[in-house]
Amino acid sequence: MRFERDVVIVGGCGHVGLPLGLAFADRGLKVALFDLNDEAVAQVGSGAMPFSEAGADEVLRRVMGTRLIATTDPGVVATAENVVVVIGTPVGVDA
Repeated sequence: MRFERDVVIVGGCGHVGLPLGLAFADRGLKVALFDLNDEAVAQVGSGAMPFSEAGADEVLRRVMGTRLIATTDPGVVATAENVVVVIGTPVGVDA
């Protein structure tokens, strides 16, 4: 069986999934970030980080649309050879 993507990251536009996806894509893997947060998916899809992460802006611009996509379509999971599920982690002073 031939897969369209090497990796799909579920929860992929958050503080854990997005840097992981960027690292995979920057090393040549075809990655999809699946997330339910429409705003974060749109922001990542436009090539902008939804949060600050050192060095990530440059990597995102380099891989977006070529080796990396962001989507709210759950069907993308079926296109992956590997699926990584990340769990939301609280960020902030109360974390």
